[in-house]
Amino acid sequence: MITWSPPTLGQPTSYQITISSQTQPVIAGETRTISAIIYSGRRFKLPPGFLKQGSQYTATISARLAPWDTFDRAAFRVGVPFHTADCLTGIFSP
Repeated sequence: MITWSPPTLGQPTSYQITISSQTQPVIAGETRTISAIIYSGRRFKLPPGFLKQGSQYTATISARLAPWDTFDRAAFRVGVPFHTADCLTGIFSP
C-alpha cells in the first residue's frame, strides 16, 4: 500500500501514481512500471507480486486539478485549465 498526504495548496481532483523498478538488468517480459489514476482517497494498493524483495523502486505522485477531471468523463477527453504538482520519492525497497 502506498499512501500520501495532500498538497498544501489547492484541492486536487485526482492523483496519478507511477511506480517504476530501478533494478538492473531488465528482464524480458518483466513488468517494470505501473500507473493508476486515483479519484477518491490518497492511497493505492499495489497488485500482489509487483514489488519484489531485493529490488529497488521509485514513485511519482502527481496531484492533478481540472474542472473536467472526473471519474466519469469521456475517454481521452482533456482540456484546459489543467494544473499538476509532482512529488517524487527516493529509491525504496520492499
